[in-house]
Amino acid sequence: MQLPCKPDRTSRQVRMGADDVQLNVAGCEAQGAVWAVMTGQVSAQADRQALLQGWRQATLANMRSSAQQEMAWAPKRGNALTTLRLVAQGTGPDNKPVTAQAVWLAYVEGSALRWLHAVVYQDRADAQAADLFFESIALP
Repeated sequence: MQLPCKPDRTSRQVRMGADDVQLNVAGCEAQGAVWAVMTGQVSAQADRQALLQGWRQATLANMRSSAQQEMAWAPKRGNALTTLRLVAQGTGPDNKPVTAQAVWLAYVEGSALRWLHAVVYQDRADAQAADLFFESIALP
């Protein structure tokens, strides 16, 4: 993926479903928005739908979302097994209104399942900027 700014990077252990996952995060602030990409790897036998719904719910709870709209989406380059795109309204850490445009996807990587979550947090949704960001996803 191509972030519109030089990202800060971090890594931490999180619980995803029945697995502890090393979550790698890259994010930055630019153009009045926060841009982030998160990846993690789980067993190929993991319940993809349960993981997707859990991650989706955690994201929405974190921003105290009051409204969401899901839509069909798939990366232009690469085969993803599970995908979701979402636009949600809620509040940020400063209690000000925020709109999140987010995608989640899973794909096979060797004998594991790799998850990717990309999100843009903005005061007002800019679908064109989010589209460009999400279109930059290229799976191996």
